[in-house]
Amino acid sequence: MKGIIYSYKINEKYYVGKTYDKEKKRQKQHKYNATHGTQTPFCHAIRKYGWENVLKTYEVLETIEKETIEELNYELIEKECYWIKEKQSL
Repeated sequence: MKGIIYSYKINEKYYVGKTYDKEKKRQKQHKYNATHGTQTPFCHAIRKYGWENVLKTYEVLETIEKETIEELNYELIEKECYWIKEKQSL
């Protein structure tokens, strides 16, 4: 199984997230959430700067492969926490 840690950089601030090998689907979820009023700092930034501008900053930070979903989930959570601290994200 494969997972991805990714980031967006918006106005010198980072959003860090994780997904299970479904990058495009996760991106669509972010866009949908922002256009349907979800009240998070990331969704506010998408609305303020526009999805296309936000999407341009997308970067894969790490790709992780594990044998089981449990191992993958554990590693993704650990790595997401690491990158949140590294990028000084909220």
